[in-house]
Amino acid sequence: MLYPNPYSQAYQQPYQGIPAPMDRLTQMQQQQYQMAQPTPQQQSGQSLLYVQGEAAAKSWIVGNGQSVLLMDSEQPVFYIKSADNSGIPLPLRIFDYKERVQTVPQAVPQAPQTQEVNLDKYVTRAEYDELNAKLSNELNAKYAEIVNKLNSFSAPDVYVENRATAVKSKSKGGNDNG
Repeated sequence: MLYPNPYSQAYQQPYQGIPAPMDRLTQMQQQQYQMAQPTPQQQSGQSLLYVQGEAAAKSWIVGNGQSVLLMDSEQPVFYIKSADNSGIPLPLRIFDYKERVQTVPQAVPQAPQTQEVNLDKYVTRAEYDELNAKLSNELNAKYAEIVNKLNSFSAPDVYVENRATAVKSKSKGGNDNG
């Protein structure tokens, strides 16, 4: 009768509890991805992520196709670190911020109630009508004078003996060789 060997199973799978090197690399990448990607439960309890300077923000690990907001603990700056879907990091975006001070809206200054107006450059309606009438009369007089001069010129008397000849000569260009 044969007795079962208690050590035979251990010798058949000697590294049962230790993962192979490639498995360890995959496992580390998954852990790193899970650390960079907080779950909804982690997000609700998590406030802000702080880094110490730009170098720390650049070295922050971000998951594939993800972005993270990083607050600088040393300066009034925040960073947005992103990676594309293949995991290649995108350029770090850097933003400065400053406190917005609430200002009380100032009342719009109103014009004084009694404002002096320089009346030297204005005319009254009566003065305007008087000047308009005077200029209209002067223009009408000049127009009439020009029309009278034009009418005073006498037109030269043109006497055409034979109207048919005059028309015929015009149609031939003035050459009456018949």
